Amino acid sequence: MRAFNIVVIVCCFSCNARLKRKSDICISTGFNQHVEKVSFNDLENIKKMDGEFVEIDGVFRYAFEDVALYPSFSSNSKNALWISFTDSILSHSVELKENIDSRVVLIGKINLSNKGHYHSYMATLDSVFCLKAK
Repeated sequence: MRAFNIVVIVCCFSCNARLKRKSDICISTGFNQHVEKVSFNDLENIKKMDGEFVEIDGVFRYAFEDVALYPSFSSNSKNALWISFTDSILSHSVELKENIDSRVVLIGKINLSNKGHYHSYMATLDSVFCLKAK
């Protein structure tokens, strides 16, 4: 009987972990600018969009000295975008942590002059005000 109880407990916890929904964080700031959908597959287009607001999806990392959006799990920082969140998004630290190492969609402004921590990123996605779980 004890073994059965352990199996039931393990199943319940593992099922709950799989069903847990990642959280979206989008701050409504009266934003009314055009947002262009872009892809890491078109880096040349991204390099022409300095100062433009974009929507882009990728793998979200949120670690010490590595807050960035990567094209894939195996990409290096030279192909990634450093992320600069608005203060409103940063106040949602629990939701941000739920999305670590997950595919997300971010909306922010391309800043080609800021290459992130130690200038090791392609550019910065500045003023990010929306993170959507995929």
